[in-house]
Amino acid sequence: MRQGMFQVFIKSEGRELPEYHSEAVDNKTLACYVATEVDKTFEICWRGDTRRDSHGTAVRCFVDGHYAGGAYCSRGILSGKRWGIREAEDRRRPFVFSALVTTDDDAVAVGSQTDPNLGMIEVKLEYAVMEGKTAFSTNADQFLPGKVHERSKKMGVQCVSLGDGQNCTAMDQIRSRSLNPKDPVYARFVFRYRSKDFLQAQGIIPVEERPANDAREEARAERKRDAAQSRPDVADAGPSRKRARNTAATTSSDPRDAVPVSTVENDEVVKMLEEELRMIQERAQVIQGRIQARKGSDPSPRIKHEQQHVRLEAASSTRHKLKRESSAIRLSTTGDVIDLTLD
Repeated sequence: MRQGMFQVFIKSEGRELPEYHSEAVDNKTLACYVATEVDKTFEICWRGDTRRDSHGTAVRCFVDGHYAGGAYCSRGILSGKRWGIREAEDRRRPFVFSALVTTDDDAVAVGSQTDPNLGMIEVKLEYAVMEGKTAFSTNADQFLPGKVHERSKKMGVQCVSLGDGQNCTAMDQIRSRSLNPKDPVYARFVFRYRSKDFLQAQGIIPVEERPANDAREEARAERKRDAAQSRPDVADAGPSRKRARNTAATTSSDPRDAVPVSTVENDEVVKMLEEELRMIQERAQVIQGRIQARKGSDPSPRIKHEQQHVRLEAASSTRHKLKRESSAIRLSTTGDVIDLTLD
């Protein structure tokens, strides 16, 4: 998600997670859903250009409501990430998506309503100044999967635990002070992480469709089967007559003995071809929308005619290849990033 010149995103096992149902909660807060897998590690990442800001930015991360450290970023082109909690000055335990631990013990149910921050990764940006170093401390013991009663468990909600410790570079911890204590946060990013099955069941992300190339391969195989069954003597016309004679005893040329192609298979092929056609039509609509945007909301009759001509060409011609335009942004790390693990 991006606000202004600052972007925050989640990576899991080296892959940036797609964001779904992004929305503006208020004038400072953006929220979205991400699909996550249990037992996978993840990183909270950010990048941006703060050269025009008057002060540095403190990035503060929260996981399931627990403070998960952060960094002080001086003005400039910057990037950074948080991938775990330090248990020692030179040792860090990585973030891991985990399943909730449930119990049917009624004693646990008393006063154990699910924390509203569970299943949430939050990043807050504040204009701040550094105040110097601070002594090392850790809150790794807060990231333990707690027990939740079955009746209070949220569907699809996971939690975050910490993996085994890994050696890392020792860094000084810096204390920072917000420039606006009464309203310190100028931007906030909220990632609601849930299981993929839950997000699909809620209609937040689409159910996976069979790739179009699979449909084409199946249709091609079906046509070959149709041709083979409609021409039982085709083998005699080719060089492999021996094979045809060997199978003659078990193959009848009587049309009444021919086995028809499965109706179920035909229906499946038709459905796949219809789905492929729908995808092509949707693509044509996207192209039409781009044309409308470029030509204006009220094009002249001549432009309308040209648009219809272009639309017909896009639907009927396969000679031209559409080229996806990429807009990769490469950010160099010139802004200083200083660890604020537990300030």
